Amino acid sequence: MVGNLKITHELPLTIVTSARNL
Repeated sequence: MVGNLKITHELPLTIVTSARNL
């Protein structure tokens, strides 16, 4: 359950980071 929560939190973070790079 904790691992799932971590993935859910990291996914949007990765998207935001990618958007900043663009």
